[in-house]
Amino acid sequence: MKKYLIIISLLIAVAIGAYFFLFGKKDVCKNVIPEDAKAVLVIDAKQALKQMDFSISDIFKALKHRQQQKEEDKAGWGIDMLAPMYGFVSADNYVCGVFALSNAEDFEEKLKVEDIAVESQRGFKWASKGEILLCFDSKKALAMGPVIRGGADAMRGKMVEWMKQGSHDVPVLSSLKKDDGVISLRSSLAVVPQALTSQITDNIKDINLNDIFLNASLKVKEKSFLLSTELESEDEKFANYASECDKLFRPIDGKKLPVCMEDPVFRVILNVNGEDVLPKLRENIVVRTMLVGLNLCIDLDMMIKSIDGDVLFEYGGRSASSSTVVASAQIKNQDFLKNAKDWCSGSPSFGYSCHALGDKDFVLQNARDKYFFGVHDDFLYVSSDNGKTLHFSAPQLEKNISLVREQSQGKRIYVSLDFAKVLHYVYGAPMQLDKGITSLDHINVGVTDLRHIQYELTTKEKTTDFIKGLLK
Repeated sequence: MKKYLIIISLLIAVAIGAYFFLFGKKDVCKNVIPEDAKAVLVIDAKQALKQMDFSISDIFKALKHRQQQKEEDKAGWGIDMLAPMYGFVSADNYVCGVFALSNAEDFEEKLKVEDIAVESQRGFKWASKGEILLCFDSKKALAMGPVIRGGADAMRGKMVEWMKQGSHDVPVLSSLKKDDGVISLRSSLAVVPQALTSQITDNIKDINLNDIFLNASLKVKEKSFLLSTELESEDEKFANYASECDKLFRPIDGKKLPVCMEDPVFRVILNVNGEDVLPKLRENIVVRTMLVGLNLCIDLDMMIKSIDGDVLFEYGGRSASSSTVVASAQIKNQDFLKNAKDWCSGSPSFGYSCHALGDKDFVLQNARDKYFFGVHDDFLYVSSDNGKTLHFSAPQLEKNISLVREQSQGKRIYVSLDFAKVLHYVYGAPMQLDKGITSLDHINVGVTDLRHIQYELTTKEKTTDFIKGLLK
């Protein structure tokens, strides 16, 4: 018995030692980040291992693998993948990355193997590739870009200064949200690509993007990767704009969602008041022209104004050439039906004519297209398929409906996209694709409010197995 206790104690001691060898490493890179950095990105592999249920047996395997690497002639890049890595944007808009080295000699040798010349200067080793300038010592490496050849000397002085810095405060790093993200980001919107900020700059006059910060964090769940983003600002104009958006898009109720498709290619859910939405639609000249034309045929404005609650868009079908689109919107009244006889008896307008299929079901058509619409229970529906064939909340969809309600309730906008079906739509017939791609399931976007948005990538298998498959 005593013998077994000794063995167990040794195993526990080794496991604890292995854990601290892998996870208890000193951060040698943080002090390189300059005080006036505009953005900072942190990659923490330790969090990834923890969130992926990295077991004690996996620790022993990792230790064995590291030992084997040391014994091999080609030891690899010599980069410490378990130490925190940082990316940052400097005050003068240079994009930089800093990472720890487990073996600087291996790192230098690998650069030479890749035909990248290494020289010594100012107490550091230097290398360059294209517009990337690299500086490293025995513990860490700093990469900067884009650096043009003529400006390299000036940048070397700056990089040396950063590499020699001691402990100091970096406001953008200090403000980084501590939420155990595998990848965490804090950045001024001024350095974010314009394509991602145009929604704000187009709607808020003279807004200073330096006063708005983006916080983002990527976490690894059991069967998904979850990216959470937050916009943070004390700017009054931004606060007013955020408040207006939150009034326009209300929290989704989800209790009566009339789900019609079991597995659509994509699904969009939101909650609005039509009387608030109609003026916004009219601001777009193309939409406004369409509304004017269709109102000559049917009372479209009255229909939109009657909307008060959840709105659901679904798109599906066997292929892009035989697809079905369904839109359903909860309504507070059916007053627009009072003039339905006029729709069907009037002359065609804007190329469209309207015909009755029943008391509450109609078809709007032109020479090529047909759009079925009408009222089902408390919902107004529009479909590219015959409305009478739609299975509104049919019993076979009950499980699907419950899941949709669970995912969307409380959010202001919810979007779900079936990754496999999108590939089928894009490429047509099934084709040979990388296993990693075929293992992806859905992309879901949930907007809690303008400031808080989550992006979820789900997998058909556990994320641990998914990542292991990618590394094979």
